[in-house]
Amino acid sequence: MNLRKLSSILLGMAIVGSLFNCAESALPNGPGDISSSSDGQLTSSGFLGSSSNPVDGGSSTTGSSYTGSSETAQSGGSSLTGTSSSNGIALPLGNAPSVSILPWNGAKGAYSIIMDDFCLATTTSLRWADSAAYARNMSIGFAIVTGSCQATDWATAKIMLGHGSEPVNHSFSHAAGATPVGLEVDSSTHMIETNTGFRPTFFGYPMDEGSDAAQAELKALGYLGSRSTTYTVWTDARFNKVAGFNGFTLAYEPKSSPTYPQLSYADSAVARGVWGLHESHGVADNSYNQWTSHAEFETHLDHLAALRDKGDLWVAPPSKVIRYIKLSTLATWTLVQATGAFEIHWTTPADTLARYSVPLRLQVCGEWTATQSGTSLNATLSGGQTKISANPSLGTVRITPTGAGNSLCTNNSGSSSSSTATSSGSAGGGAISITGSLQHLVAGTYSATTSCTGMVNLQGTRDINVSINGSPNIGLDYLAVPVPGPSFNLVVTGDVTVSCY
Repeated sequence: MNLRKLSSILLGMAIVGSLFNCAESALPNGPGDISSSSDGQLTSSGFLGSSSNPVDGGSSTTGSSYTGSSETAQSGGSSLTGTSSSNGIALPLGNAPSVSILPWNGAKGAYSIIMDDFCLATTTSLRWADSAAYARNMSIGFAIVTGSCQATDWATAKIMLGHGSEPVNHSFSHAAGATPVGLEVDSSTHMIETNTGFRPTFFGYPMDEGSDAAQAELKALGYLGSRSTTYTVWTDARFNKVAGFNGFTLAYEPKSSPTYPQLSYADSAVARGVWGLHESHGVADNSYNQWTSHAEFETHLDHLAALRDKGDLWVAPPSKVIRYIKLSTLATWTLVQATGAFEIHWTTPADTLARYSVPLRLQVCGEWTATQSGTSLNATLSGGQTKISANPSLGTVRITPTGAGNSLCTNNSGSSSSSTATSSGSAGGGAISITGSLQHLVAGTYSATTSCTGMVNLQGTRDINVSINGSPNIGLDYLAVPVPGPSFNLVVTGDVTVSCY
């Protein structure tokens, strides 16, 4: 055995021991690809040798390669496939960071609002609603009935689009089932694209009644998803999970009454680590199931903004969330060592990147700065992890160590893809204080106190069966009951979350 191969063996053994000290698994991951090089060999004790792949103008004939996958990469998607060197000098692979994609753009849950019936004479407030959201650095989806739109409506739609709000196709004439599809789907799609410059990718069925013909046509046109009760799969109450995601069977929550617990729905998206899709119409304009006042809608937006500012909730239009879900689970990459840096080379198929083009929130173990195509990326450091926003469709991401670099990798557990509500009370019951924050209750009898004067909101996976001061209450997924007073008895027959306002 010559000295070159011996040094490769020793370095390879050291690599394997140090690489996994910086592990993170925000999404379900598994090992990356394993390969051997032309001048090395693979053994059970580690990776030996190097791959011939000079990177970034380095003079060395050897480079390092780490493959990752958002679905299959353990240790944050950074698996070793060779030794590393730069300009002929071997670098310690303990400096190789784990890389992972965070769910929900780095938040605990996601939330979208779609407001229906833009252009109908009964719904005149969506321009105001968009402005209210824009003032809080948020955006909505607005569902357009294209056959009712006038030139002034299209001008307004372009303003809303400029604010980041998404034009949603709501058919040509508001026909149930969106048939005939040539008019209600195809022509309506063309009208939105022609008049706004935006090709719609999400469809809201009128009256939430879908049809097989329309579903097939939407998929053929490249839509990402649709909303209807006809095809909804209620797998987790009225929320959507990443696992088993299908954009054409979405669960959602309509605003059905003035007592509807909108704030609880947003809180629950955070607590469950899921996506809440909220359907509503206008604001104080006599539209169907309207928000009763501007103050009610603004209170809702303020609550969303507070959750967002805490880093708990990502608020975005529906197609953007769908793209994020799909790309975060399909993305693959290779981490390559360059001169004084590492590079994330995306290996995701080009058609996938084009269809689901959206910035992803990456988490890199250690302290780094990042650039993409020569442009600096937003990078924030927290708990020894750097979070970076990058769109894989825009090319390679270069990360450069700063400050303490990889030595800050102390949080090996990373960020969870979901969070849970705080448990309260003892198993089977006890004394609790009900507040505006979600609490998880198991079956039992509780002695409750509260300072709330509005509604007690309860949420379960499916049916809710509770008794308040001896009066039974049954609801499907959600239940809102007027606060009976500062103290009351609460009997719960199954797991629920509870809050009040």
